[in-house]
Amino acid sequence: MEQVLSHYDASQDVCNLIHQGPSEGNISGFLDGLNKLKKAKDYFLNNNPQSVELENVTSLFNNGCETLNNHLKSLLKKHSVPMRPVDLLDLIYIEEDSSNEDCPSIKQLPTSTRDELNVIAQWLDNNLRREYVQIYGDERSEVIMRSLQNLKDHLKSGSWGNEPLKSARYYGRASDAGVKKSTSARLQQIFE
Repeated sequence: MEQVLSHYDASQDVCNLIHQGPSEGNISGFLDGLNKLKKAKDYFLNNNPQSVELENVTSLFNNGCETLNNHLKSLLKKHSVPMRPVDLLDLIYIEEDSSNEDCPSIKQLPTSTRDELNVIAQWLDNNLRREYVQIYGDERSEVIMRSLQNLKDHLKSGSWGNEPLKSARYYGRASDAGVKKSTSARLQQIFE
């Protein structure tokens, strides 16, 4: 009986939490509230599909999912910055001494943010809310495009703007024969 009553109280119990939204680094409480709404929604769908309570918990659940997507987007915007052209050039033209190793990548997002994004994405995916994929793609592609535009502008403004893309370290090398990966493949690895 107590569990049934908890479903009726679910929307009141978590209403403020859902309207406040999650805070960075403290996503678990918000997800607990959404899980409570999901259980109540499932209960009403199976036992009382015509109830006002079903409308209330469904509406609040959908608002919470939208808020979660917005939080994911704000985390990406806050922590994603374009790469500096010099750093990008260094990554493209790595000394071939490490030809057997994978191309290094720059971790643009702090570990705690990546972990939080992962928790959010898993929760959304488990609850069949896959809008986050488009949000992630849009935000990250924007950063990549800005990085490439900055590189293009850097190369145009430099004295070596008419030559092929080569970093300062590259000019000291004796041969191009050891280059195993194309520039586009390296760029793809860098931004993964």
